[in-house]
Amino acid sequence: MVSGTVTKIDKGMGLLELQTPGGWSQFILTEPERKKELERVTVGERVDVKVEFRGSERKVVTVVRRNLPGTIGAETK
Repeated sequence: MVSGTVTKIDKGMGLLELQTPGGWSQFILTEPERKKELERVTVGERVDVKVEFRGSERKVVTVVRRNLPGTIGAETK
């Protein structure tokens, strides 16, 4: 799992760039289902990227937003 703030998105190419505590990480999403996940994130958002390692290759399994819009719980009026 890699966590960080989104610094760049190229939805056409499937590029996701994050600023992480350890520096910068770039991911290329090639599967259509993963590319669709880029539609939900914006620059400046914090996300978790679940990565699977296959030898020297990294494969993105999922992209999860950390700061979801709205509030959780009951609102007081």
